[in-house]
Amino acid sequence: MTSSEDVPIEKYASIDLQALAPTVYELLKALNIDMIVVNKLMSDRMDTGDSAKDVACRWLKANQDIWESWMPDETKCFPQFGLYNEHTQQFVEDRTDPAGLTCRACDSGFYSNRIKDGRGITHVCMPCAPGTTQPSGASLQCDPCPTGEYQDEFGSTSCKRCGQGKYQDTKGQSQCKVCPVSTTTLGLGSASVLECGCEAGSINIANEGQEAVCTRCIEGLSCPFSSSLDALKTGEAPLGEHYQPALKEGFYSFMDSPLEVFQCIEKTFCPGGIPQVCNGGRLGTICAECPPGETWASDQCKACDGLTTFLWWSATVLLLVACTGSYYVLEPKFQAIATARQALDMSLGLSFTWLQTVAIIGLMTVEWPSSVSGPISFGKFLVLDLDTFSFSCFGGERALLRYILKVLIFPMAIAWMIAIYFLSKCLPRAWQWKTAQSVNTIGVIMQASFATMSTIALESMMCYVHPNGSYSLVKFSSVTCGGSEQMGMIVAGATLWGRMVYDLKPTCSKFRCFQPYLPLFPNN
Repeated sequence: MTSSEDVPIEKYASIDLQALAPTVYELLKALNIDMIVVNKLMSDRMDTGDSAKDVACRWLKANQDIWESWMPDETKCFPQFGLYNEHTQQFVEDRTDPAGLTCRACDSGFYSNRIKDGRGITHVCMPCAPGTTQPSGASLQCDPCPTGEYQDEFGSTSCKRCGQGKYQDTKGQSQCKVCPVSTTTLGLGSASVLECGCEAGSINIANEGQEAVCTRCIEGLSCPFSSSLDALKTGEAPLGEHYQPALKEGFYSFMDSPLEVFQCIEKTFCPGGIPQVCNGGRLGTICAECPPGETWASDQCKACDGLTTFLWWSATVLLLVACTGSYYVLEPKFQAIATARQALDMSLGLSFTWLQTVAIIGLMTVEWPSSVSGPISFGKFLVLDLDTFSFSCFGGERALLRYILKVLIFPMAIAWMIAIYFLSKCLPRAWQWKTAQSVNTIGVIMQASFATMSTIALESMMCYVHPNGSYSLVKFSSVTCGGSEQMGMIVAGATLWGRMVYDLKPTCSKFRCFQPYLPLFPNN
């Protein structure tokens, strides 16, 4: 240490001087003073007594050829900078004419690019290419647009989001891809083809993870945007409950074929939602039946009890007693002027016919107001709509068997009357049934039951169409029209046709009135 104590010795350092002041950095890098020059400068100061600044000035003026080589080139730009023309106030890409050229930090939307020309190496500011952006200045490169976005212009500071119905699953792209046919996206900026969902009213039938394949939803299905078979089966939609496909109330389908939709004859039987679900413990196609040994009571299937079976046996016995008693009640004689009893019989007959008509109307698949549904339900017994009254506890769970039992009520009643007629011949003469009166009684019973027989006979042929195009019987919705079970019903119902044709002879001939699969009860 040879200097005096009042001369400070300091050291300055900067780790990012090249980035902050590249010109200063280049000057310091090129500066080269050997010890001979330093000694001369110190001697000059001691000899003249001038200040260090004056001594340095004299040396600079006298040695211009030395220090000019230290000065940085104004057109030699460093990384993050580029050539800038002060006259045109624009970035340029060459320095053939150096007049007015300086180096300036690149703006946003540009990047600093290294070039080499006849004067050496420099940097110029280049605009970001389509598919890339640069939001900040003084950058060495542009950033690619992320997935779900694109940029179709040069020199952009930000990317654009893909519009609805488009997506982009690759970075750095200038355009977005269009969703497959019949699909769209929920919003903007979709980054995968899997975000392309089927439009509302259609459903994706492709497997999970595959490109969507959309098909229109038929009646009975609710299909919001991005509906899929997987979501319909599981009841869980990836986008939330508002985008959950589901069966509507009153419709049914199987889990292995959820798009083959059936319409339930009663809305309350089928709650909708996911496939193959029934209310109240019902089961089978379109929730048509209760399990064996159970019957529908109010709003659920309940086990058949002994009382129900007893009541049905009692009703059978009562029917036979009523048939027998009708022989003694009905008036066999015909007179020009009706007696009071005959007038009462006619009034009762008309009332009975009217109730049957109301009951037949009640068989239509119409949602009746509660004020009239009660009387209509009661009248159904008059047309032997027995399933309303837990008939399955007596007739079994098979629809064909229950139908055959209903059909046999009329032949059984006639056979009973004939049997009583012949048995009465074994009694004293006063108790014997008269042939004319017996025939007349059977005729009156058959005439009074004409509407009921007609209804039962036609039950085997009245079908309604499901959304999937198949048909079911209106009264026995578990029976498919055209199947073997329906054919058995038609054969059973044929025992009633003879009576119907006889009564309809004046208006119908050669069975022109009767056509199979009558769509009398269309869908609501």
